Amino acid sequence: MSKEPGAGLTLVLDNLRSCHNVGSIIRTANGFGCRRFAFIGTTPYPRLAADGRLPHQIKRQTDQIAKTALGAEAEIEGRRFDNAEAFLAAGSGRLICLEQTPGSQPLSAWRPKAGDRLIVGSELDGVSAGLIAEADCFFIPMQGSKESFNVAAATAIALYHFSLR
Repeated sequence: MSKEPGAGLTLVLDNLRSCHNVGSIIRTANGFGCRRFAFIGTTPYPRLAADGRLPHQIKRQTDQIAKTALGAEAEIEGRRFDNAEAFLAAGSGRLICLEQTPGSQPLSAWRPKAGDRLIVGSELDGVSAGLIAEADCFFIPMQGSKESFNVAAATAIALYHFSLR
């Protein structure tokens, strides 16, 4: 197993909207040694091998993501999926969802393992219902008046938790 704390984890970005959040997540993941990504639905993503987008689309999204990823976007292994169903059909590994649901447990209850796939979702709509149904769900307890963290900040907290395994 790699000595990098994030090795063995795949980050799954489900219908995120902001290139800046995606870039921040990629940069933070790089800091923890996590380089595997799945991009679902509308999530913007940097240039990938066998990228099917038009060249100007690739350049625009990659340039926007690079503003916060600061070069880390060039070091990822990524795959894009049209929707949650396609993602579920294509992979294996335990699904861990960072989402507030009635059955969610505090993040401290997650016992990370190599092969886990950590799903984070849109700040507006959350994680897709099909992914929630298949995943073990965890939440980050909040102390202040707000109900949730920014998706990039929440992902950073979860990556730190994973690194402690």
